[in-house]
Amino acid sequence: MVVVPGFALAALAQPAETGSLGCQRLVEERSPDAEIQVIPMESLDNIFILEWQTSLGLSGSCRVNQDGIVVEFSEQYSVPRGERPIETIVLFETDRYVVRIIRQNGQLAMNIYNKSTDRVELRAIPVQATDSDEGTTYSNPAGAINYAATVLSDGAYRLIINRGDRTLYNEQGQ
Repeated sequence: MVVVPGFALAALAQPAETGSLGCQRLVEERSPDAEIQVIPMESLDNIFILEWQTSLGLSGSCRVNQDGIVVEFSEQYSVPRGERPIETIVLFETDRYVVRIIRQNGQLAMNIYNKSTDRVELRAIPVQATDSDEGTTYSNPAGAINYAATVLSDGAYRLIINRGDRTLYNEQGQ
């Protein structure tokens, strides 16, 4: 492993070094024969962000906490967009909800998480996309409660939840 200094670690060197080793072990599991380079990028709120790459062209990042434990490991896709088994198309939040539109095996689906109740209201529910002058709306027309997530033409987002003719929720997101 090669560690490239990217910022002054000072008193925090031990957690970053321990995290670099943990990150290296995770990369070695995926690519045992590759030469690995771990590059410290930044430190935010006692979390170190380390980027990694291998001689075989794989790359990604690790997030390491103040104790040197890898709390997040990510590997960048080598599969082009549109050919991945699952990819996020739209992701936004309102004051009460997190909305995610995904493409899974070529089909569009919606996930809705209610932050107020800490519940997933929709999980991978098929949706259809409708384009208009206002933007693109993703909705589940078959449900008793209709969720419509719109990407507006100006780049803003909106979530509208209806039961029949009654609007239960209508908020802009970000």
